[in-house]
Amino acid sequence: MKTIIIIYLFFSLPLYSFDWRDLASKVVGESWVSRFFPESKVKSELKFPKLPAHTTANRPLENIKAQKMGSEQKEKYDIIFLKELYKVTRLGSLSNEDFSKWFNVLSQEGSREGVYHALVLDSTYYNLEQKKYPTSQELVNFIPPHLEKFTGNKIKPSQLKQLNFFLVKRVVIDKYLSVIDRFTNYEDLSSWYAFFSVDISKSFSNVFRSAIRKNIDLSTHKNWSLSVSKDLLKSEVYIKLHMVMNYLNYSDQKQ
Repeated sequence: MKTIIIIYLFFSLPLYSFDWRDLASKVVGESWVSRFFPESKVKSELKFPKLPAHTTANRPLENIKAQKMGSEQKEKYDIIFLKELYKVTRLGSLSNEDFSKWFNVLSQEGSREGVYHALVLDSTYYNLEQKKYPTSQELVNFIPPHLEKFTGNKIKPSQLKQLNFFLVKRVVIDKYLSVIDRFTNYEDLSSWYAFFSVDISKSFSNVFRSAIRKNIDLSTHKNWSLSVSKDLLKSEVYIKLHMVMNYLNYSDQKQ
């Protein structure tokens, strides 16, 4: 009977977004689950990688094992990406004109990061940085320890409190993207991403709607990052950070 239960759980639950193994252990016992599916070595051996030195030059590192999306799948995710990117960076919706422009860029193999930088470095975003959008104390408390842990950069809370919210987002998130570019080994980068994602998920699960982003299993995020390009990995980093920072600055905002 226990064997039947294990098989049912394995095939009926979404493995990527649900810790089915933990549930099965609670239902039939760890010893029974281990007989069929031994604990993943990735989960038990994964360690937080050493952060690359600030003097390390940016490397054209790419994931040679990344799975290439089909044209229809890529189009679907590009649309989702653009709508989400506008919402989290500018706290507004995407116009039809802007959608057509940036969707065309992505369709012609333009990078997500290129689109992101274009949005946070244009005149519209600059104008947001010039207005009175204060940075909340909650965000000021979050940034220094998280930034140091995942990038090695240090910043004083007093410095952040005086700055415009949109400026803070752009400058701080750029530090995360910079450390990603300094990794010389994709295996280390994927481990960094796994710890980053789990840390964010545990602290701000209420910010995310996606079950994947809510996931707190290291091996899940590690395996995902090993299957995608660095450009896609980066997009998850800056979108998650924008979502968390928006939430901390405007606690009543629904993501």
